[in-house]
Amino acid sequence: MQQLEEATGILPKVLMTDEDLLMKHVVNNFPNITHLFCLYYLGQNILKNLRSKLGNQYTEFIQNFYLACNSLSEDIFEARFTNLLNKYPTVSSYLQQLSFIKKSWACAYTSKIFTGGIQSTQRVESLNNLIKTAVNSISTLMEVMEAIHQHLEFKQIDKYLTSNLAAEQQKQIVESTDVEYNNDFIENIYDTSQSYLLALISENEYSTIQEV
Repeated sequence: MQQLEEATGILPKVLMTDEDLLMKHVVNNFPNITHLFCLYYLGQNILKNLRSKLGNQYTEFIQNFYLACNSLSEDIFEARFTNLLNKYPTVSSYLQQLSFIKKSWACAYTSKIFTGGIQSTQRVESLNNLIKTAVNSISTLMEVMEAIHQHLEFKQIDKYLTSNLAAEQQKQIVESTDVEYNNDFIENIYDTSQSYLLALISENEYSTIQEV
């Protein structure tokens, strides 16, 4: 974190991690960073630690837990969480530990912090997996960035286009990139807006289009 600050002059406003205690100590050294917990890992830890203790009560418990977790009102969250403590005394000690860090996972508190709608670290982990499969130990930093950029570019196109149209647009982008490399010229930013528009109107007569 210190190296990041030294290199860029800035620190993130929000940091989302699993419940790694080491990370908690690291973030404590940077009081201006809001530390949030990934809800996926939170759920996995609850499953690992409480399922055997709750037995056939677990399914009902986890539904009630997420009902409390997703409450947007602090008062409603507190009431529902207190109900959990009273209803499931066999796991109350674990729940009390969670209550100490509630501002890092309960939506009643985290919803007041800008996160772009992110509640887990899976987006970053998917990129980590992409890097592992797309590059190797001798890959250059440029090749790593190219793999990430291509992944994000195709993901953005897939968001707007049908599978057939997306495949065609991806093919055109790859062909365009090859030509640019051969001509010793690389276009840094693809005209994605134009690609989307062409895909949307490709099956219509241009004369029927009145306004764009």
